[in-house]
Amino acid sequence: MKTLILVLILVNTLFAFHKHESKENPKDQKLLDKLEVKLKYVYDKLNNSSKFVDELLTDEKIQENYYDSFIRVEYFYKIQSKEENDSKFDVDIKFKLPKLKDKLSVQFTNRDKKINEEYSDSNEESLEKDNKYSIGLLYDTFKNQYNLKVKAGVKLTSSPYLFVETKAQREFKINYNSNIIVKEKLKYSSKNKLDNYTSFEYKYRFNSKTYTANYFEYNINSEDKDNNFYTSVRLNKSPSKTKYINYVASYNSSYDNDYKSNEYKIYSSYRKYIRKWLYYDLVPEIQWTRNNNFDENYAFKINLGVLIGK
Repeated sequence: MKTLILVLILVNTLFAFHKHESKENPKDQKLLDKLEVKLKYVYDKLNNSSKFVDELLTDEKIQENYYDSFIRVEYFYKIQSKEENDSKFDVDIKFKLPKLKDKLSVQFTNRDKKINEEYSDSNEESLEKDNKYSIGLLYDTFKNQYNLKVKAGVKLTSSPYLFVETKAQREFKINYNSNIIVKEKLKYSSKNKLDNYTSFEYKYRFNSKTYTANYFEYNINSEDKDNNFYTSVRLNKSPSKTKYINYVASYNSSYDNDYKSNEYKIYSSYRKYIRKWLYYDLVPEIQWTRNNNFDENYAFKINLGVLIGK
């Protein structure tokens, strides 16, 4: 009963944020305008640099401007009842070189473990626990209706190691409202050997502002032989172009000689774009994990993000 009451309070809180429109202070507005000009300068420099490198490596002068590189920086602070409070920076930089082998980019990131790449929710995490920074070359191409990506680089840990991974994605349209997305990822590293990730997602769109998604992911490592499973149910609402609300229930388990439940979790995320490049997330969450003997762990995360891109 206590859990149900808390969930209702969290849901009502998110709707309160959704309904409330705050008026920006003129001084804050002026400060944001100045910051926006500086970020635009950084963005132009990033794209000009990628164009310069592209022209240098291809020995080809390019007339059009580049607008595909980006920098994303996120900082979150998470308060928890059963575990220590947590905070972290996420950085994702993509330096695109479209003329070199058609679609080649340099990536610096620690966001490999994010499931939902859509900007409406970046809080759901995959089975992959390695969230250390990496730098690598990414080749992105389309072939026979498959979205195929190949990436090779270095994981920047205290003992750096090499990795190479391939991702393939295929979308099957069932009807006007629903579709299925199947993904396959193979990752080999000098540290963890071969990892295989297979995911399946079914989306049903009620209208242009609301959809549900059922997600399932399976992972097995060639060394430890553990079978890891992750599944979630998601309801996504986008009331406006600047507001996004997600409700997620997820379950994490594994199988070696015995089947083990590892984590149950429910959370809501409310995202508000203050500007096109500046946003925040409010994420109330309840977890039940094996590490805490499945006692309820109440958490609240505040996430602030800056996206320097088009």
